[in-house]
Amino acid sequence: MHFQVTPWYSAAATASVNSPVGQLRRDKELEVELTRLRIQEVEKRIEREMMIQQRTKLDRDEYEFKPIETPAFIRPTERQTDLPRLEIQRFAGNSKSHWSFNKAFELGVENRTNDNQARLDCLIQDCDKPAKASIQHCTILEEDRGYLDTKEILRVRV
Repeated sequence: MHFQVTPWYSAAATASVNSPVGQLRRDKELEVELTRLRIQEVEKRIEREMMIQQRTKLDRDEYEFKPIETPAFIRPTERQTDLPRLEIQRFAGNSKSHWSFNKAFELGVENRTNDNQARLDCLIQDCDKPAKASIQHCTILEEDRGYLDTKEILRVRV
């Protein structure tokens, strides 16, 4: 079978598109398309806002101060590189030189590191025989207690 499109059918189809019903159908299709475009626009705004918030958070995190825990294996390196040794007069245990030695040690070592083990090591190295003998046992104590006890022993025995 072979069907032919007659001019009457084409005219009817055209008429239905131009009819009020056809116009209503086109209006609904346009309304649906417009709604779809609005949804896409809102999604893009949301995405843009999320990117701005993420960028702001990254910028904030970048400038936020966070203390860094120094791993134990880095501490010896810190002692060697971050503490350029200033000449500190050695301490033999006499009371006349204790104040000047203590001040020089504070400026040369104590103020340059927070690592009490490094401070203790430097303090022992900078003491001579009598003073060194009185504090040598502090190396077996915990690093914080060992350093504080050493400073107290040197202060009291002088």
